Amino acid sequence: MVEKWETVEYSILVMSSDGYSDLWEPFASNFKRYWSDCPAQIYLATETKRSDNGLFKNIKCGEEMAWTKRLGYALNQVDTDYLIMLCEDYLLNDVVNNHEIDVLMNSAKAYKAGNLRLVPNPKSDLRFTENRDFYSYEKDVPYRISMQAGIWAKDYLMRYSDLDTNIRGFERLGSHRSNLYNDPILTTDRYVFPFVDSVHKGKWELAALNMCSKNGIAVDLEYRPPMTNLDYLKKHGKGVIMESAPVFTSKIMNFAANLKKSFS
Repeated sequence: MVEKWETVEYSILVMSSDGYSDLWEPFASNFKRYWSDCPAQIYLATETKRSDNGLFKNIKCGEEMAWTKRLGYALNQVDTDYLIMLCEDYLLNDVVNNHEIDVLMNSAKAYKAGNLRLVPNPKSDLRFTENRDFYSYEKDVPYRISMQAGIWAKDYLMRYSDLDTNIRGFERLGSHRSNLYNDPILTTDRYVFPFVDSVHKGKWELAALNMCSKNGIAVDLEYRPPMTNLDYLKKHGKGVIMESAPVFTSKIMNFAANLKKSFS
């Protein structure tokens, strides 16, 4: 258990790209609605475009830079030792509790966690030995490193910035690399950061469109169309395959990624 309470300063880093600039306004509008008292500096990492919304401090990383390289560039601009990393399509749909975030920040630092996930996804059934309020992702578990909303120690996250890969490679190759380190990778058992994952393979999720409509947020469906029934069939079919053999599927995906990289 954490015996001593201390306030941990943190930042929020939203990793994005120019091609997803249409999501910045929906992200900001929902963020202001559901986390209006957020005390952290919020950074938006992009290539060349900037947001004029006022919520973000823009970090323009430049063109022709792999996602993980942009991550490293952005982390060098963040001035806190801990941060919450998000994607631009994580649209908040309920109120965030600052006290809960502060407690988890304190726990992440106390247990020297590399990452403390704010949503239990993927779910873990292994209780963390030092505090049974948390669950642990052990080595060799698929998606041990994940872009799910979570708290990161900046120096731990920086260890993955040289992978020279995209966001999916960060998760696959990063999970493999994480086996080299003993920093705990933890998760809560509840959705402390309640959000709708609004885009899948470049298309709007219908649940996100419904939420934006309810909140009076305009979206550009000509720029980004909604998912079709066929898209959902493919999405859920892939999920069934992953759940039936997660370790094997992850190894195959890593092998294919490394093979592709060796011939590029």
